[in-house]
Amino acid sequence: MTGDIPSEPKRRPFVLANMAMSADGKIATFPDGFSQFGSEADSANFNRLRGTVDGILCGARTIDRDQATLTPPRDVRGTCYRIAVTGTGSLSPQAPFFQTTGHPILVLTGTAASTERRDDYQRLAVGLHVSSGNRIEWSNALDWLYRKWEIRRLLLEGGGTLNQTLFRSDLVDELHLTVCPYLIGGQQSPTIAEESAFGSLAEASRWRLHQRRRVKNEFFLIYRRCRSSPAEPRSSEPDNPET
Repeated sequence: MTGDIPSEPKRRPFVLANMAMSADGKIATFPDGFSQFGSEADSANFNRLRGTVDGILCGARTIDRDQATLTPPRDVRGTCYRIAVTGTGSLSPQAPFFQTTGHPILVLTGTAASTERRDDYQRLAVGLHVSSGNRIEWSNALDWLYRKWEIRRLLLEGGGTLNQTLFRSDLVDELHLTVCPYLIGGQQSPTIAEESAFGSLAEASRWRLHQRRRVKNEFFLIYRRCRSSPAEPRSSEPDNPET
């Protein structure tokens, strides 16, 4: 008598989210979607973080809005994958993201994307992960990034809907926030965590301040996720707070 061979437990990268926001928590204006309001110090921090990871992850709407290429700094060592999330296949193959050469591209999409569009992604990227429907199966996708592409540190760069999906799934380990000296306002101006709100403060995702730094009129904050159960896996990242 033989039993089923148990599958290997899923593993995933250490996930860092990096966002610049106004003093009232907005990451872009509405309706023009302008979001580049950080200083030179924020840009330097942004590039420094990109240089510490094995992959940069971003949603299709943010890539479209910012015409983003997710290009790591020139002096980065080794391979840094540029990873697009487009569950429905809305990201055009003609986007600058795909037309920029250099660091390789991975795409996370779903069966909701047309066969033709998935074929386009397969042609343009070194790897394609397809989930069922129009939503990414994040446990499988992150395991794929970890095992197949050896991505150990993954940088999440929004937008707010993608951020909140990973926040709610407890898949973000570290949150880097630049608080900029602007008030944007507006109910429709996006925040770092959009849609599917936590129902109460008791249910909210909880974080602890790990580092804080002030440069002129900006604050650079690093938060780490508070895990509710000591049995949950912890990161091997060093815990060395600065105040």
